[in-house]
Amino acid sequence: NGDGINETFEIWGTSDIGRFNLRIFNRAGVKIYQTNSINDYWKGSLHGKEFPSGVYYWVIDIQCVKGNSIFDNSYKGWVTLSR
Repeated sequence: NGDGINETFEIWGTSDIGRFNLRIFNRAGVKIYQTNSINDYWKGSLHGKEFPSGVYYWVIDIQCVKGNSIFDNSYKGWVTLSR
């Protein structure tokens, strides 16, 4: 809504990331957004098209590197988009 609060879906605490993939799906299961860059933030739109208010499902696959160890993690959840 432009008030500067909760304007983007961001991932924090990422200093040890080796590989990153974020996907966001609508309620019908259609992938509407994907990025492999930890620095890309979802703003509720894609190529100038604003998505409607609603609940969206996200999946993040991350490879963390700690010393000589590599850990693959997957996280899933819901985000509510309000306009």
